Amino acid sequence: MMAIEFTVSPITRIKGFDFAYFEGPGAPAEDQKLMRITVTKAGTPTVHMLSLGGWLSADVNDGFVFSASHHTRNKQGHVRKVITQVLQGADSIEIAVMDGRNRAIVLSATFPLTGAQPIFEALLKGI
Repeated sequence: MMAIEFTVSPITRIKGFDFAYFEGPGAPAEDQKLMRITVTKAGTPTVHMLSLGGWLSADVNDGFVFSASHHTRNKQGHVRKVITQVLQGADSIEIAVMDGRNRAIVLSATFPLTGAQPIFEALLKGI
């Protein structure tokens, strides 16, 4: 599997966002495209909308993990497309998750990618 995970913490301080909507197998969010990933290269953004799930983090205290994934062999999957854009020299990536009950509530973060391509190449070696 290939996955993009976005962990937020501390969730007890985030008011109004319905984390339960995303949690576990069979969660209401399961078949909805509530994760927006924007990859920017040379000032041009490309937006991907992904379905996702989530769970309480076992690694981050008071954290919640959002995850979008697909099978590694799926050459047309959105996760693979995002990773390909990163490897092609993207400048930044923004991950945003919309609340399933109120889409006006959004958790988001932007990550600079300058110099990150070798790290992603190492992670994907052999895939």
